This record gives sequence, C-alpha cells and structure tokens, in this order.
Amino acid sequence: MAGKGDLKPVRGIRKPGASRQPEPEKTAKKSDKTAEKKSNETKASEGMPKRNSVSPRNANAPKIKRNFSDGKFSRKKKVPLVIICIIGLFALTLFTSFLSYTYLVDRYENPITEDSITIDEGTKVPFKIKKGANSSEIADALKDADLIASKFIFKLLSNFNGYDSKYSAGTHYLSKGLNYDEIMVILSSEPETVKVTFPEGFTVVQYAERLEKNGVVPKKTFLEAVNSIDVSSYSFIGKNDSKKDYKLEGFLFPDTYEFDINANVEDVIYKMLNNFSAKFLPEYYEMADKMGLSVEEVVILASFVEREAKLAKERSTIAGVYVNRIQSDEFKLMQCDATIQYIYRNMNNGETPEKITKEMKEIDNPYNTYLYEGLTPGAICNPSSSSIRAILNYEKHGYCYYVVSKENPKSHVFSETLEQHKQAVEANKIEE
Repeated sequence: MAGKGDLKPVRGIRKPGASRQPEPEKTAKKSDKTAEKKSNETKASEGMPKRNSVSPRNANAPKIKRNFSDGKFSRKKKVPLVIICIIGLFALTLFTSFLSYTYLVDRYENPITEDSITIDEGTKVPFKIKKGANSSEIADALKDADLIASKFIFKLLSNFNGYDSKYSAGTHYLSKGLNYDEIMVILSSEPETVKVTFPEGFTVVQYAERLEKNGVVPKKTFLEAVNSIDVSSYSFIGKNDSKKDYKLEGFLFPDTYEFDINANVEDVIYKMLNNFSAKFLPEYYEMADKMGLSVEEVVILASFVEREAKLAKERSTIAGVYVNRIQSDEFKLMQCDATIQYIYRNMNNGETPEKITKEMKEIDNPYNTYLYEGLTPGAICNPSSSSIRAILNYEKHGYCYYVVSKENPKSHVFSETLEQHKQAVEANKIEE
C-alpha cells in the first residue's frame, strides 16, 4: 500500500526527468501500420504512369546559386570578359595601325604613277565609268569584270586614299594582275579619248562618216540621233521643219573634239551644240534681231557664204549679196549654186558635181533656191564663226549678183544689175 502522501502515477503525465521514449507496444503497432501503408501505396503506384518529381511549371526555372554564409544570392561576375574585349580591341587597333603605317611608308617610298603601271596587253580590257558613279558602283563593276578580288578592300582603300570623288567618267584600260592602288590611279586619270576634227563647211552626213571612221559612233546611229535627240534646252534651234533633211544641220559647230572611245551618241551631239552655244556670242543675238533675222536664218545664210566664198576677204561681200536679196522685194529667189551642190551630194552619196548644169537647177527639192523662194528649210552645212560674223557684219553695197572670175577661180566678179551680171558672165565665159 502506498503511504500517505505518496502520489499515485497518472496515465499520460510524464514525471519530471522521465524519458520521451514511446512505449514499445505502441511503437511496434505504429511501425506495422506505416509499413502496411507504404506497401499499399507501392502496389497502387505500380499500375499508374510515373510522374516527374519536379513540377512542370518550375522544371525550366533557372537555378540560383545561394551563398548561405551571408544570406545573399551571388551571380557569375562578367568583369573578366570585359577585360578580354578591351585587350582584343587594343590589339586590333595596334595591328591595323601597324598595317596602315607600313602601307603609307610603302606608298611614300614607292609612289605609283601612270607611267610606272604596266598594262598586260594579253588581258587588256576597256573599263567604262558612267557619269555620277560612286566608289561602290565602281567596285561592283570591277568585281563583275573579275579585275579585283574584294569589293570591300577596294572601297576601304578608295576611301582611305581619298579617291572616292576623283574617278573620271569615261573609258579606261585595265588588265588583270593590277593591284588596287594601280587601278585607283588609272581610274582617277584622264579617260581614253580620240580626237576628231570637223572642217568648216562639213555637212551632217560628213560628220557621221568621220565619226564612224574614227570609231566613235556608227554613221547610221548618228544620223538618226540628229533628228530625234531632245534639243528643247537649246533656245537658238528653231522649231523642226518636216522639210529639213537634218534638223541640226548648221548647229554642229566645226572644231576639233575629244571623244571617249565608247562615247554615247547623245554626248557627242550635245558637246557640239554646247560649242555652238559658246561660239555664238550674246551680242550676236542682238545683231541678228536688228537685222530682222532669227538665229537659224543667220545660220542658213552663213552656210551659203561658207560654201560659196573661197577667199576670206570675200566672205562679207558675198554675205552682202544674200542680205540684199532677202531684204529686197524684187528678188524672190536666192539662186545659190551651193544649194544645188548640196542636193546633188545627197542624191549621189556625197559626190560633188564638177559644175552646175541647167538640169540640176530644175531638180524639184525644197533646197533648190532656183525653184523655191526665200531661204532653204535648213542650213546646207555647218558654217564657221567667220561666216556667221560675215552675215552679222555684212558689207553694205548694191551688189545682187556675182560670178566666178576667169583670172582667179577662187575669186568672184560682183554686179549690181542683171545687165552687168550678163556682161560679167560673158566676159568670164561662165555658162549659166
């Protein structure tokens, strides 16, 4: 029996200092139940598809390295990569600077000139630069012609050497094997040209033949362009007359020209028209206006003088004859033998007649001044500045006729009346 004052142990209440160990019987029962539960779960899972242990939503989530020593997250530092980039750029700068320096030194010690460049005749080819072409377009054309290996290098050196705006439009000769510097020197030099001289008094047809002979443009191409080219910007050219053989006859100024070996026909014609514009001085317009003549009428009369006058001193005298006729109500016909020669040449492939016959003067043609009144539809040749000035500064006299002198076939005998003219013709035995 317990003594008085002794406490009776109560279930569920642990004595002070007592152990927390479970009762053996209960622990065993609990373990058996746990094992049985796990066994059941295992059997159930065998018939079911396996599932990922990681939630799909978080499967691709970036893993963050944690540093639990200081309670903060830490990321991989990028400082070393920046340093590597800086070092690489520095090395590249040094390398390119070295190349530039050696390149400049080599160019200084071994300068390239046109005379120092050798063109291989076996691979020699014409290379044409169009007007307004830039270095990029030129590089493309060079690459297409297999004259350079790299467009990038050509453009880089072109800019580095200051050639970008110095290339000359026109045709240049290049050959395979030339380096970039040699090509740039050639392309920035004067293009290959051919000089062609057109004497005073040449016709459009004669111009065409000479251009073809010198390999500039074909005769047919030139003659077609003369009548079809746009000349609206040239105010001195009158409206096109359907009766004209060639609308630009008289305005293609006779001179010596330099043309590109592969010249465009329009460029050829415009160069001649621009020359006429420069040679027909501003005061000439005022002088023509005072005479009551248009620029084209001055040119037509000047073409008569150009073909008729054989001596320079007679130009203004002969010019006075035609001015007197055109300003007179009495003379309706110019009766210029040179117009008959013009018609004959056009009908006979440029052949000039030995003399003017009566039959020739009866040819029905708008340029026949023995049949048609006034001036011809257009000029009969391209006159010189001397003949143009002769019309504008014609000699004021009363002559309306002239005939070739017997004593000097290059000179003429002038008359005021028809009776005097008939006597001059008889005296010099000239057949009308």
